[in-house]
Amino acid sequence: MRITLAVALLALAHSALAAQEPGGRIRLATSAGNPQVGRLVALTADSVRIADSAGAEQGFARNDLRRLELSMGRKSSVGRGVGRGALIGTALGLMLGVLASSEDGSIANPCNGAACVAVGAAGGAMWGVAIGAAVGALSKHEAWQPLGRVNVRPQLHPATRSAGLSVGF
Repeated sequence: MRITLAVALLALAHSALAAQEPGGRIRLATSAGNPQVGRLVALTADSVRIADSAGAEQGFARNDLRRLELSMGRKSSVGRGVGRGALIGTALGLMLGVLASSEDGSIANPCNGAACVAVGAAGGAMWGVAIGAAVGALSKHEAWQPLGRVNVRPQLHPATRSAGLSVGF
């Protein structure tokens, strides 16, 4: 039962890797630590071949890979920009609200106390979200999807006189 499950998991993981079409953008890191990015040329059970931007091909043994990732394309950074803009805008708005509330409550400055601080924080957050969304929409990053690596190791248990397979992804 265990062996059947391990073989099925191994076959499933291998079929997911083998289904990658040549030409897709791949990023990998070898056990030596040097990262490589290129177009997938071939993917077999024991090797990966990629071509760099100049078209030069390189081959890597699967056992030497620490990380293998597939590019999911360039994605917008709007969400990241909105979050950062909200934080920065709120902080700046709070500071301006505190400065404005510390002045005297004359006709020229009707804002005083906690209301002024709250209005400053809310206004700063709104401006921060708007500016952050605009900056995030203009900046894009490449999203990477890790491709699993399956490790199957036999295990012997002398005390129970049994054997098994350990499967890790």
